[in-house]
Amino acid sequence: MTPTQFLKTCKSATSAFMSKFNLSRGFILLSLFLLAVLLISFIFPLLNFGRFYGTDDYTHLFHTQKMSSSNGILDFYDKIGTQVADPNSNSNDFNYPFGLWLFGSALSKITGLPVLHAAFILVIVFLFIILGSFYLYSGIWLESKEQKIVALLFLLSMPTASLSILSYRPSVFILPFLCIIFYIAIKEPIQWKLFPIVLFSIFLITISHTGTFIFLISFSIIFFLLYCLLWGKFSGPFFLIIVSTFSIYLFALNWFPQIANQYDVKSILF
Repeated sequence: MTPTQFLKTCKSATSAFMSKFNLSRGFILLSLFLLAVLLISFIFPLLNFGRFYGTDDYTHLFHTQKMSSSNGILDFYDKIGTQVADPNSNSNDFNYPFGLWLFGSALSKITGLPVLHAAFILVIVFLFIILGSFYLYSGIWLESKEQKIVALLFLLSMPTASLSILSYRPSVFILPFLCIIFYIAIKEPIQWKLFPIVLFSIFLITISHTGTFIFLISFSIIFFLLYCLLWGKFSGPFFLIIVSTFSIYLFALNWFPQIANQYDVKSILF
């Protein structure tokens, strides 16, 4: 095959692909630019540096390592309690929502990789999951695929996102679940088939990050009240989210009383 024939074949295949999935040239170019930004600005620097940038990441890596060497959550608390002076003290660092530690340790056991290597894979995979969930969420407000890609580029350009989106922290781990909750809740009427996903996401947030839980319940209540007052309608999805969040909170803290201290500490800020 001559170079000219090869180029014609590639052009024909590209045109057929774009026609099949209804993709414009602008969408393809923006997607390639987004991929280049992800590789050059995020993934390659992380792999080249070889370790996480923040200090909080290593606290969570330590507890993930301890959980990975345990046979369960209760066994984790029993073993790590022997390493402190007072295992019953609420101020111990391990009395913290453990969702990220559980997920990271499970990934390490399943893959057979060391915790640090599994954490690297986790944050890179979750980078794409976060972008995918935000892409879906932005579709509520934006119409075209090109606009959604631009929204992702704006997200990555935010200083807060660019500095922390590849961190091994609970505040990053729960982001896709938060986007999924809002994506399902804002749409009317209630999507009952998708509501179990909402309940699962709320549960993960509850056992993973206190600050995000407080944000979720605060935002839901404020949005519900404003929606009722300004639009004169009853928001069924957000009412169910408020009820579900409080219910899951009670069950989660009853099952895992070790994380209750974090909620006691953070609640005094409000």
